[in-house]
Amino acid sequence: FQRGGGKDYANDPMAVIQDYCADSAEFRDPALPLKEIMFRLLLLRGNEPMNVEEFYEAVLDWVKTGDGRVITPEVIQRLLAADQDYGFLLIPD
Repeated sequence: FQRGGGKDYANDPMAVIQDYCADSAEFRDPALPLKEIMFRLLLLRGNEPMNVEEFYEAVLDWVKTGDGRVITPEVIQRLLAADQDYGFLLIPD
């Protein structure tokens, strides 16, 4: 399966997400649960590792301010450490 630019999406499904979902309002819904937002951020980055501070900054950019949730680096750290659904792995510094 190929789309514009000749990319072979069958061999690189992450490219579909990066190319077609990155700007989609449905994909970037700020009302999503925090762990889902974190998962989607990893997808958009091609599954490249992110540290807690990078997650924190990216999540704040995603949800904007004033949505009522308490989002801190500590909350991000706890969600990553307690994850049993998304397969997040903590990589030691």
